[in-house]
Amino acid sequence: MKLLKIIYLHKIIVIMKIKIITVLLLAMVFISCKKEGNINEENQATNQPIGNDYFVVTIDLVAQKDDSFHVFFSEDGSDNFIEENSVWAEFKGSPNSQKLVFNLPKERMPNQIRLDFGVNKEQGDVKINNIEISNKGKIFNISGSEFTKYFRANEASTIIDVTTQTIKPIKPGVNTSIFPLETLRPELEKLF
Repeated sequence: MKLLKIIYLHKIIVIMKIKIITVLLLAMVFISCKKEGNINEENQATNQPIGNDYFVVTIDLVAQKDDSFHVFFSEDGSDNFIEENSVWAEFKGSPNSQKLVFNLPKERMPNQIRLDFGVNKEQGDVKINNIEISNKGKIFNISGSEFTKYFRANEASTIIDVTTQTIKPIKPGVNTSIFPLETLRPELEKLF
């Protein structure tokens, strides 16, 4: 009889351990999912830089139509840009200059950056006044007149008018973008 009680108690203890382990595993899954959800929040641009732990790209520009602009980055020196390594910024179009601030995900150190100027097929020309890239108090400024020293047009969709500092679509309805030149990489690496 005593042996049966011991066996019964042992089974109860085993069942309790299984339940505790199951609850802990479920809690870990829910916590991990919550952290994954925050990655998307980090990949959204804001109007202000959010701290020294973030690589920040600020573009001072004029864009006439409401749109979403996009900053892609790579950390391996390549120009293989993927959606997971990007930040979006939605904004209202204006004839006045405005700043779009892209806070890259925490502790990311890009050595190549690509800028995409919109998904609105009616956007038209975008004037670049300044591009500022900063990290941990270090700042690299590119004035609108010299951004072609560090970026080139995407030949399939974009024309750069150097005299007006303007990004233009090759034809109406085409989304524009600029890719990094090799001169950008050493400047970005100085910010590490």
